[in-house]
Amino acid sequence: MTIKTIERVTHLPNSSNIRGLDEDGFARNRIADTLGTRVVYDSDWQEFCVYFYIDGVRYPEADYFTDDKEDALASAKSMRKEDNGYIEEKMR
Repeated sequence: MTIKTIERVTHLPNSSNIRGLDEDGFARNRIADTLGTRVVYDSDWQEFCVYFYIDGVRYPEADYFTDDKEDALASAKSMRKEDNGYIEEKMR
């Protein structure tokens, strides 16, 4: 498997009030400090992946996959900054 980084991990303050995670990856009763993303290209699957992080820990259930680079970059930015419902839905 060949993974190429398109956009390095970027963490921003959690303005969306997304809940944090415990060491087992489950939501806990506090607001996370940061949300982050990393955009990569997986040559085996020929797709771009947006990896999602809560407080620096990857949360794979919220990862996003697309065949369009611009879509991946725009989605990563949105996931870090806006409460668009996507992340909350993945945490249920």
